[in-house]
Amino acid sequence: MYKQGTFVSYKVNMNKTFCENCRKVNEYFIKEENLSGSLKGNIYSYKGKKAYCKKCHKAVFVHEINDYNLYKLNESYRKKNNIISLDDIKDIPKKYNIGKRPLSIVLGWGELTYSRFIEADTPTKEYSETLIKIRDDIDYFEKLLDNSKDKISKIAYEKCKKRIRELKTLEATKLSATADYITDNYDVTNLVLNKLLYYIQGFYYAFYDKFIFDENCKAWQYGPVYGTQYYKYKEFKDNPINIAIFENDLLNEEEINLINNVVKFFSCYGGNVLIEFTHHEQPWSMTKNNKIIKKELLGSFFKEIKKDYKINKPEDIHKYSEKMFKKYKGAYK
Repeated sequence: MYKQGTFVSYKVNMNKTFCENCRKVNEYFIKEENLSGSLKGNIYSYKGKKAYCKKCHKAVFVHEINDYNLYKLNESYRKKNNIISLDDIKDIPKKYNIGKRPLSIVLGWGELTYSRFIEADTPTKEYSETLIKIRDDIDYFEKLLDNSKDKISKIAYEKCKKRIRELKTLEATKLSATADYITDNYDVTNLVLNKLLYYIQGFYYAFYDKFIFDENCKAWQYGPVYGTQYYKYKEFKDNPINIAIFENDLLNEEEINLINNVVKFFSCYGGNVLIEFTHHEQPWSMTKNNKIIKKELLGSFFKEIKKDYKINKPEDIHKYSEKMFKKYKGAYK
C-alpha cells in the first residue's frame, strides 16, 4: 500500500481482483499508461499503470496500483513545483551518516519534522529549498552542523563530521583528476578550464544518467565555475596552465573519451566565446550570481541538448558547439 515515503514496488504479474463488469474475481493484467490527476487544485500528468480484467478487458481497481499512481502523481507535483523528490529526502541522512532526529535539529526544525517528510508529508517550498541546499552544498551543511554541535549528541556530531570529511575527499578527487588531465594534455586558461568542466559534467550526465563529479559548480559573473579548481589555478590568470602532471588511476576510457571530445569541440573557441555560450544556457541564466547551479537543472538541460541536436555519441558534440557559435558569433565582435 502507498503511504508517502513507504511505497514498495510490486511485481507486474497476473493477480486476481474483483471485476465489477464480470461481477466476480478474475485475473488481471497491467499496462503502463499516460495518466493525469488533481493535486492541490491543479492537474498533473504522469506515467502510471492501469489494471484490466483478463476476461472482459475492462478496467479494474487494484489497491497496490492505485497507491503506485498516487506516488507517481505526487512525484509529478514535486517535479513541476521544484519540490525535492522523496528519494532525495531519503538519501540525505544516508549521505551525511546522521539520524533523522539530529538532522532535524541541525536544520532548526522540530525533532520529528524530517521523519514526517519521509513517512507522510510533502515539504513546502521553503523546507524543500533548504533540503535541496544541504543536498547540494556540503560546506553549507557543515556550517549548520558546527553551529548545532551542542544541540545533538557528541557521537552523532562526530559520525556526521567524519562523513563530511570523507565526502569532501571523494568530491574533489575525480574533479581534480579531470582538471589535471586537461591541463596536462591541452593549453587552456583557468577560465576555459572551468567552462570545460561544466560541459563535461553536463554531457556526461546526458549520456550516462549520472554525474562524473559530485562537486557542484556555481554561477559566477563570467559563467559556471568550480571554485576549488579556480583557486587552485588562480595564479595563472589569463595564461595557459602548465603545472599538472596527470597520473590516471581514476578516469576510465569512457570518461577520457568524453573529456577529449568536449575539450576538442569547445576549447577551440576561447574564453570569451565560452562565456557567451554559457550565458545563453539555462543552468547559468536561471541561477543567481554566486549560487550553486542545481544538478537537476544542469542534467535536464543537457539531456534536452543531446536529444534536440541528435547527439548519439561523444564525437557528435560538435553539432551543438558549432550551432552555438553560429548563433551567437555576432556577440564576440
